[in-house]
Amino acid sequence: MAKNKFLRICLFALICFVIAGCASYQSQTSRIEIGMTKQQVTNIMGQPLDRTLSGNTETWYYWKAGWSYNPEVWIYFTDGLVSGMKTDN
Repeated sequence: MAKNKFLRICLFALICFVIAGCASYQSQTSRIEIGMTKQQVTNIMGQPLDRTLSGNTETWYYWKAGWSYNPEVWIYFTDGLVSGMKTDN
């Protein structure tokens, strides 16, 4: 009996975690604007999990580790300022 209760609590906690995780980037990305600095983006999104540089364009990648191998958010910087963003939603 106690084992079933424990499993139900764990399942409920997992579902809450997944639901909260799905919404987090959506609320954060709505605050990103063209022309923001890297520091402003970091203040909103935190550190990116990966970055690439091509010419004067840098791309920051965000995704929930363990959920996917493909980024969920790409933020593009040109000359150090946000020049675009792509989301996988």
